[in-house]
Amino acid sequence: MLWLLIYAYLGSLAAGLIFSFLGRQRLRRRRIRVATAVLSAPVVLLGGLFLLYWLGEPPTIEKLQRDFPSRRLALEEIVRMSNEDRCFSRISLNLISGDRDKPCARLPKMRWDAYRRIFEHNGIKIGIHRDDSRDAFIVVDSIGIVNRGHMTGYVYWDPSTVVTGYRFDPCVLKGKSGHRQYDPTTRDEAYSFVRLDELWYAYDVGPS
Repeated sequence: MLWLLIYAYLGSLAAGLIFSFLGRQRLRRRRIRVATAVLSAPVVLLGGLFLLYWLGEPPTIEKLQRDFPSRRLALEEIVRMSNEDRCFSRISLNLISGDRDKPCARLPKMRWDAYRRIFEHNGIKIGIHRDDSRDAFIVVDSIGIVNRGHMTGYVYWDPSTVVTGYRFDPCVLKGKSGHRQYDPTTRDEAYSFVRLDELWYAYDVGPS
């Protein structure tokens, strides 16, 4: 039934386009063109939404891998700065979060601006997040909300920390690559990663 409605809709749209140019009477052609424009609005809207979604997709792991050599110095600078600002677990373009277990002074605006300049210059649209192990996830971009999206970026494994709690998947598995599909039964999140060198990975996480 749905396919019949789709075929009928597309057929009506095609007929409208044809008769809007081939009709004999000018007034009739104009009316057909108006009706066809109204009829085609859902197609234009869906096409626009698809284009926005496609353009809004985070970079793939393959692209992150290609960009890593040119971004490496900047990524290392972000990690170095974050090591100095150990009190802050998350620093992004629009948000700063302190470690809940440590009292944090306010991050000076000049320091925050220094992070943001590096982020913007290197196409990093989100920022850096450190977990309890001090491993770093530099989130390049994300799409979707809550458990319906995913995000991609670079993971830095901090070899100086030994933690039995949560760590980013690449830092635990330590292989050349890995992936897992989302499991709706256990709600284990999906992920994939590729090792870039001894301490760096390209990472895609979600949905969860």
